[in-house]
Amino acid sequence: MGFLVDHPHTAITETVYRVVTMDEYELESNLPSLVRMIKDASSDYQYTLNQEELARAIRKKLKYGSKLQQVRSLDLLNMLISQGIKFSTVYNDDKLIERLDVVTTAKVMNKRDGQGKPYSSRVVKNCNKYLISWNDYILDNGLDRSRCYRSILDLSEKVRTNYSNNISSKKTSKNKSTSRRGFLNDRADESMNYYKKPKTADQLYRIPPIDLKKESPKISLTLSNALAAAIALENSLITLPAGKNAMDDEEVTEKFVKARDIRRKVLRYLQLVTEGEFLGSLIHANDKLVEALTKFDERSWEEGTDGVRDDDDDDEGYDDDSINNYETDDSDDMDESRNTVSSSAPRRNIETDIYANTTKGSSSNPFGDQNEI
Repeated sequence: MGFLVDHPHTAITETVYRVVTMDEYELESNLPSLVRMIKDASSDYQYTLNQEELARAIRKKLKYGSKLQQVRSLDLLNMLISQGIKFSTVYNDDKLIERLDVVTTAKVMNKRDGQGKPYSSRVVKNCNKYLISWNDYILDNGLDRSRCYRSILDLSEKVRTNYSNNISSKKTSKNKSTSRRGFLNDRADESMNYYKKPKTADQLYRIPPIDLKKESPKISLTLSNALAAAIALENSLITLPAGKNAMDDEEVTEKFVKARDIRRKVLRYLQLVTEGEFLGSLIHANDKLVEALTKFDERSWEEGTDGVRDDDDDDEGYDDDSINNYETDDSDDMDESRNTVSSSAPRRNIETDIYANTTKGSSSNPFGDQNEI
């Protein structure tokens, strides 16, 4: 009996492999079905095995997968943690933590993936970025004493310390003003933490401070609405008949207006939030909205132009201020990987492909209070 075939390989593994490999499967829309598969266990032992399988599937793609699969595996793990899903077995899986540690130090220690290839800069930076945001999430929510996040917290503390030391050393460099690597540890101006009567125009019109504890529920709601609006707009465009002007469809246009309005809120929070768990989520939400809004723009044209868009007519709502420049020079490789999937293929939900026949008749919300661990 070979040890390579002893591990369970169920719909959980298949789901993870599909969502991290095929760009047509949205992580956001398939996360609930994946969580439901794991929680749908007949015993605590089976529940633990399901989590072990999830951790193994993510680790395998981080170790042996392509650049796209590695990036999306990190995205999937980030969604689980940032959504407050308490999979303690996943977050304390020794082999997964070890692989994350390898990725974070890959450039410094010249470590490689399971195929002997160096990790791309984007994968390494995303991994470090997520670990720092997880550290903020755990500490800000008072979860640092919870055994659920112990191993993830230990690794994130190590990464944050390394980044802090790296940034401190860079401050002595003459080129520090041109460096973008320290943005993850930037702090808001402390002089903005208390109110003073403005005396100058700069003080009067500067960006005001934000109370994250007070605004946290509003930011979370905005993030949820942003992702929902982006998905709704993209889905409405998918069902739009070929050759039809999106501007002529009242429902599609309404979703476009809603997505654009929500994006303005996201951009406002991006001006105010300079650190913490919400920064990465806000950037991700903005990118998703930009993708959806751009697709609407591509399917729209002014009457009398015979379906030809005027590229000189810029839309100040979502062109120039898109936050996409944080990606590294490996983005071309990622685009090439994404081009393997037809751009016209509709977004799919794995729940209908794999799990539709195994869900219970009264499936519950996997994020609901009744499923709290």
